[in-house]
Amino acid sequence: MLVGTTALTSIQIENIRALTNTMAFGEERYEFTRMTEDVMDAFKTPTGIKILRAKVSELVSSITGQLRELVLESLGRKHKFWSLFLFTHKACKKFCGKSTEPTRGMLFKCVIIRRFVEDHPVVMPTDMSTHLAKKRKANNSGGENGDVAKATTTPYMVTMNRDEGMMKSHTNETVPFPPIPPKANFWAMFEWHFAILRLALGQTNSEAWKKYLMDIIEEDRSNYPHSSSSGVDDIDALLNAPAPEPAVQWTLDTMVNFEGRDLYTPGTVPQ
Repeated sequence: MLVGTTALTSIQIENIRALTNTMAFGEERYEFTRMTEDVMDAFKTPTGIKILRAKVSELVSSITGQLRELVLESLGRKHKFWSLFLFTHKACKKFCGKSTEPTRGMLFKCVIIRRFVEDHPVVMPTDMSTHLAKKRKANNSGGENGDVAKATTTPYMVTMNRDEGMMKSHTNETVPFPPIPPKANFWAMFEWHFAILRLALGQTNSEAWKKYLMDIIEEDRSNYPHSSSSGVDDIDALLNAPAPEPAVQWTLDTMVNFEGRDLYTPGTVPQ
């Protein structure tokens, strides 16, 4: 692709951007810190790797940064909270194209990433974490109407012994708590969070994962109700829609009977 060139063409840059968008919001992508390498693998040629790497790294940083900012905005970065469906819908359209409709896999991805931010205020700007803390305090006390669900507790927060650095795994074994990454940026911290969830809940086709996701969806819909001005909340339709064929999707149905396939395969480049 880059033989004899010293710069990328606009078409090449758009191809990289399109692939990076697809990867960033791919249903099976829960590993963000190696995305530059995965995009490089998809476009690798014998020459021009240095040029390609610089542009790919720039685009990956920009696009994953946009995803991070969208998550933060959905949780009140601009003092307005989005419903789970509105967040999923906006993310789908932004990263997958305006003609693309949200899927259950996209919904679950949004559930996990958004909950990560709620459980780890350290990844938010200070003013936002204070604002969200007030919102969650109001939710947990029932708010003005007293009808908001109380917070679901993330599994590892119950099973982990922080003092000893050990936690209970999904097989009830006492195992070392995954170390906090040395470069504690947003996506490195998310991957750490996701690794802990996998350790606590097992493979993503387990009943424990199904319950965890559904509990958070129920709570999220109570805490951040969908506004009718934003269209119809189609989360129920997403949850009850038949799984598309022939591609295997991470759905409520296939989470229970996933034919031995785990959602997360490190280093996988979505096709």
